[in-house]
Formats: sequence, C-alpha cells, structure tokens
Amino acid sequence: MLREADIEAQPVLISTRDHGLRQMAYPLVSQFNYVVALAETDGSGVWLDATDPMRPLGMLPEDALTGIGWVPDKDDMRWLQVNPAERATRVVNFEANLDEAGTLTAALRIRAEGYDAVCMRRAAANSSPEALMREYLSDVPGLVLDSARVEHLCDLN
Repeated sequence: MLREADIEAQPVLISTRDHGLRQMAYPLVSQFNYVVALAETDGSGVWLDATDPMRPLGMLPEDALTGIGWVPDKDDMRWLQVNPAERATRVVNFEANLDEAGTLTAALRIRAEGYDAVCMRRAAANSSPEALMREYLSDVPGLVLDSARVEHLCDLN
C-alpha cells in the first residue's frame, strides 16, 4: 500500500527475542517470525508496526528489537540494522513541604517517554489514576494519597 502511494517502503523480516538467533550466513525464512515495514520519506526511515495502538508511529515492539533484520527485496537483499528510535525514559519531579507541626506534604509528577510511556499508558488504561499511583508508590511507608490524575494518556507522541 505504501508503494502504491509512492512511498519507498520495504518489508523487514525479524526473529523476535523468544524465537531465537538467526544464522546470518544463510537467511532462511524459518529463522524469522515477525515482519515490520520500513518506509522512507525525505531521506529518513520510519519503522511501521501496527500491532499495538499504545505505541506511536516509528516505535517497534520491544520483542522485535534484536539488532538486525532481513530485507527480502529481489533487487537488494540485505541485512539491516534494527535500532530503536525511542528509549525508555522516566522523569520524576518531587516537591515537598514540611510544616512546623512536622507534617510533610508533597507533589509528585512523573513524565514517561518512549518505551516507558507505553508501559505507563497500558497500566493507566487498566486502572484508575489513584490505583496507578498507589502501585507506583507502594514501597513508601505511611503515605496518604489525596489525589492523582493522568494527563496526555491518548497522546502517543
């Protein structure tokens, strides 16, 4: 479909992590169990995999990040590096105030990006913001959670 739309694209065969290593001397089809597409626009490549609505454009599933894939193009068969465009990033900001009575109040803000955002998005989709924060902060003794909210849950970018 991409080629019909005049977008340079090619399939890339991958052996996922649980499928095992591939033999690079002889790229047999039985070595591969997953297919993604690589579309090229404006000289840069974009990985395409539509198997998970929680992942943004260009992000492959973690199981497919095995370092190399096979391009079965009849004119240009070759091995191709399969490197993640994203990383797993979590930034935590913590602001606390200790009053004269010894009561500590705090505000916690967590920003997840890349693969970590996908994990947080999945967790947030299956629970309330309060439950998500209680799980995240479960190892903090004596914590009383007043409120929690999740923002930008549907923003994949």
